[in-house]
Amino acid sequence: MLESHPIYLDHNATTPLHPEAYQAMERFHLQAFGNPSNSHWAGRTARAGMEQGRRQVAALFGTSPANVLFTAGGSEADNLAIHGVVHARRAQGRHVVSTPLEHPAVLETLRFLAALEVIELSLLGVDNQGQLDLAELAAVLRSDTILVAIMAAHNELGTLYPVTEIARLCKASGAHFHCDGVQAAGKTPLALSDGWDTLAVSAHKLYGPKGIGCLVRRPGVELYPLIRGGGQEQGLRAGTENVPGIVGFGVAAELAGRELSSESARLTALRERLFTGIRELYPQVKRNSPETACLPNTLHVSLPGIDAALLLAEMDRRGVAASAGSACHTGSASTSALVRIGLDADELHGTLRLSLGRGTHARDLEMSLEIIAESLPLAHED
Repeated sequence: MLESHPIYLDHNATTPLHPEAYQAMERFHLQAFGNPSNSHWAGRTARAGMEQGRRQVAALFGTSPANVLFTAGGSEADNLAIHGVVHARRAQGRHVVSTPLEHPAVLETLRFLAALEVIELSLLGVDNQGQLDLAELAAVLRSDTILVAIMAAHNELGTLYPVTEIARLCKASGAHFHCDGVQAAGKTPLALSDGWDTLAVSAHKLYGPKGIGCLVRRPGVELYPLIRGGGQEQGLRAGTENVPGIVGFGVAAELAGRELSSESARLTALRERLFTGIRELYPQVKRNSPETACLPNTLHVSLPGIDAALLLAEMDRRGVAASAGSACHTGSASTSALVRIGLDADELHGTLRLSLGRGTHARDLEMSLEIIAESLPLAHED
């Protein structure tokens, strides 16, 4: 057996902070600690760092820095977009379209508004890989549809959605297209030219710090603030800005953009090697992730006859960190999403999500496969 060391295969849950981002942040924690709203030297230094971060994030998405609104994370960005658009366009209608596989930050927010009868919600169907039908979307859009909220990539399955085509349909109907880009950003190209109107992003999914994210908006998009108070972030997000977080986010975004193409190809090759290895160990494996329209780092499988909780525990005991699904909603919501794609009870019980990252190398996968081989016999259901 290869010499063992801890292996992290849960990058869709969070990523390690890039050392360059950490180094950049340190100065703004210890020396350049000012409030960016102040006009004195300390405030000016902090604001300069913050605006540099804004420029770096904007560049990743092919837009102007003025279109980047910083938030505390992806969930807040989703909420700002949904509440902001629904309020700003309330005179135009109340119909909203989404999918049943969205992250809870989107789906639970929409269900909350629907329960209050603020909106009328239509959820599209999905196939066995979580993909939507563009013809169904076109058919469900109405003159009073004010918002379409669909993610760029599914956080468990890795399914990539046809963002440009969705945007085209929304533009033709006059609906605002909000795209949850949290899982896709930094892994696959996302740009304002794709046609979305707002995009939610979280730094900790792309090797930036936790507690910072942003909403990128198309120029001219009207929003109402979710958090009121001071006039920060163009009056749309009150509160003293998290300058060290923004600085780290900016560095991480710049690095992600620089490595996007090469890292995508590398991770795709590793992902396919991992699936081949699992299939050799367990021929009954079912691949739930798409083979093509998929995040390069994500593999979601079902192992019929295996208790995934036991398997993950055995893998963890041997140093491999992986998951059965989303860390944000492990349990009923995650299971509900997988039921939607047609998994039966046995397949649901044996689901495994393996998500690779910048620090994953071929040697790690070979070691992981050895550990999976050791763990499988201990995870068979009675």
